[in-house]
Amino acid sequence: MTNALLCLLFLVMPMPAGALHTGAPLTSSAAQSKLGKTSAPKPVYTSPVPPRGPFTFACIAKGVRAGTLRVTYFSTTPELMVLERNGVTRVAFQTIAASGARYEGNGVLFWEAHGEVTLNWLGKTAVCTQR
Repeated sequence: MTNALLCLLFLVMPMPAGALHTGAPLTSSAAQSKLGKTSAPKPVYTSPVPPRGPFTFACIAKGVRAGTLRVTYFSTTPELMVLERNGVTRVAFQTIAASGARYEGNGVLFWEAHGEVTLNWLGKTAVCTQR
C-alpha cells in the first residue's frame, strides 16, 4: 500500500468519539496545475510514522479456513491499524478494551486478547492466529 493511499484512508476514516488525528491533506501536481499553480514536482511523501509489520494471521471460521489477514500498525493517536484480507483493505483505530488490544473501523473489529485474535469482518466472525 502506498503512503499516499494510506494517508487518504487515514484522512477519510471516521474517528472514534473524542479521538484526534494529526494529518495534513496531500496535494498532487495535477491538482496544483488545475488551480493554475505550476512548480517543480514535490518529493514523494514519506510517512513520519514508521509502520510495525505487516504481520500475517491465518483465520478460521466455523472450523473452516477463512483466509489470511495481513495487519500493519501505526503509532498514531489513537493507534491506527491497516487490515488487508482477500484484496480488501480496511482501517481501524484502537478503542478501549477490558483486556487486550481492540481496534474498530468501518465493517471491521480486531480484538487481540489472551493470545487469540477475534476478527469480525463485514459481519462474519473468525478466530485468527499469527503465523
